[in-house]
Amino acid sequence: MTEPRTLRSKALRALLWLAAHGKCQRCGIALGDDWQAYHVVPWVVSKRTNVHEMQALCAVCNRTKGSTMYRKHQQEADDLFKKISAGSMIDRVFVSVTPGGGKSLLPVIAAHRLIPNFADAILWVVPRQSLQEQGERGFGEFRQLVGHRHEIRISTNQVNPTRGTSGYVTTYQAIQVDAGINADEVSRRRYILVLDEPHHIAEGSSLHRAIAPLVARAKLTIFMSGTWERHDGRPIAFVPYYATDGGYRLDLPNFSDEMEEVGYAALTYSRRDALREKAIKPLRFMPIDGETKFTDRDGETRFVPSIAESDQDVADAIYSALNTDYADQLLDKCVSDWRAYRTIKRHSKLLIVAANISSAKKYVKRVRALGVDRVEIATSDDTQSARDAIKRYKRRTDDASALDAIVTVAMAYEGLDVPAITHVACLTHIRSRPWIEQMATRAARVCKDAGPYEEQIGFIYGPDDRLLRDCFDAILREQEPFVKEQLERQMRASLDTDDGETPEVKTILPMSGAVTRERVIDLATGESLNFEETARITFALQQHGATGIMDPLTFKRIMDTLETNLRPVVEPPMATTPSEREQRLREGINSFTRRYEGSHGVEYGSLNKAIVRTFQKKRDDMTETELQQVWTWLQNNYSTAQ
Repeated sequence: MTEPRTLRSKALRALLWLAAHGKCQRCGIALGDDWQAYHVVPWVVSKRTNVHEMQALCAVCNRTKGSTMYRKHQQEADDLFKKISAGSMIDRVFVSVTPGGGKSLLPVIAAHRLIPNFADAILWVVPRQSLQEQGERGFGEFRQLVGHRHEIRISTNQVNPTRGTSGYVTTYQAIQVDAGINADEVSRRRYILVLDEPHHIAEGSSLHRAIAPLVARAKLTIFMSGTWERHDGRPIAFVPYYATDGGYRLDLPNFSDEMEEVGYAALTYSRRDALREKAIKPLRFMPIDGETKFTDRDGETRFVPSIAESDQDVADAIYSALNTDYADQLLDKCVSDWRAYRTIKRHSKLLIVAANISSAKKYVKRVRALGVDRVEIATSDDTQSARDAIKRYKRRTDDASALDAIVTVAMAYEGLDVPAITHVACLTHIRSRPWIEQMATRAARVCKDAGPYEEQIGFIYGPDDRLLRDCFDAILREQEPFVKEQLERQMRASLDTDDGETPEVKTILPMSGAVTRERVIDLATGESLNFEETARITFALQQHGATGIMDPLTFKRIMDTLETNLRPVVEPPMATTPSEREQRLREGINSFTRRYEGSHGVEYGSLNKAIVRTFQKKRDDMTETELQQVWTWLQNNYSTAQ
């Protein structure tokens, strides 16, 4: 029997109305008697009617919503690209989307709306090689949602990079290596240029000079970021800032009135927007206090009884603590809670952020000693081994080759889109707000395997120091993006000398450290438990064997156990990307030619030469269609090889 497409139950309609506080969840006006329950996941896709998958909309918004699952900024982008296609003079779009909010869909929407009438192709530039594959695959995975027929392919400084597709995805590093080949390609055709995470492009840098010709020649440039701020305080290239006493400011929501006159447009999607639309899950900060003892740069022994209450020597105390037993105890606490949580949420994965590779190796050994076998390292280097580890980490936990935990170093987790991450251990002394936000929001992705949205939470374990609390306070307040001058933490002394002598480098020497107490802060609401409340509820959880399964704040709110039976989720088959199909054809052709030459006593390489003579092109430079033609030609002329 087919389930109903509308929410006919009066009780369920009442629950949905209450959840929306009696207001339209799109435009915010009071709901009238004619309000409608809108399927966020279209009924034609889900074939079910669940309250947590619906929105209460006024009659007007319900009529105009269409049949997509677009979020607020995605719908605004769709409308904007329609406007550009119709003749608007906009040639630069600045997109500020909170990490995890779904900015990767915007290039797909742009291609759908602007190719072929406005542009011929799209060039998507990303920070890392792992994101190239993610971008290429995304075009296939979003085909049903957007209703497009475009594909793009991975290309790293190749001639004819699109190879019959609608565009290509490359990296900033590749463009810096050979800016000319990409600039020539953008000059040859009408291109949409997408610069993903442009905070990597510091104003005046060599990368700025390499990217500039592409921006100048592109028909439209889209700048997309969740972090409109650099860790070193330098302005981001191409971005219209204005000066304030606190540094350079990018005020996206407020310069829309005048920006179109100069060809600019802006789209914003805040953390508050994403939480309202259930695009990301709420986060809990689990700050853990501790004591530490160290020798400072002047050789004096210092003892900090509470990292949380220390206003002096904070940076030194953090550094010391994270190089003593305190770090191991914090990690043990996070791993223990995560393993307990996994008894009811088997999809759950753990992310550990280390300060350096030597610490990362130590943490891997410790986690394995705690009974977690499927854990590896992904360093900040964009190496093949790191990419392979991340691929295994992305696999479902029921896959025998999957990783349950991964240890990253520096920014290895940028673009690490693994919705199954629920627990993050922050074991680094870095306290840059953009950096911390990128780290924390790895646990903010909504996971389809985790049951109802209301049961999904991300947990961030870290030192209870003032600097880290300040970072999370900034996330909580949803402050406007700033480019501020960052004060580098003085981990070594710089002595002013007038005699030209090399100054003596003094460092702190960690001696001891230990975890002392913990508490909980909800980053969605600001609600928190103090040390005493956390200790009391944690003791109650221990008495009931529920430590880690439920955090103290949730226990306080509902005083109940979480659902233990997960509904099985059938994962859709992964889309085949152009690069994968090209590689499969090349491998098939190579295998065919080797078998033929071996079985017929033909000189090695002669069949390859015949292919080049016939098609006037090497296989590495061929499109997918051309490779298919080579395969057909081989089958027709050398079928006895089979």
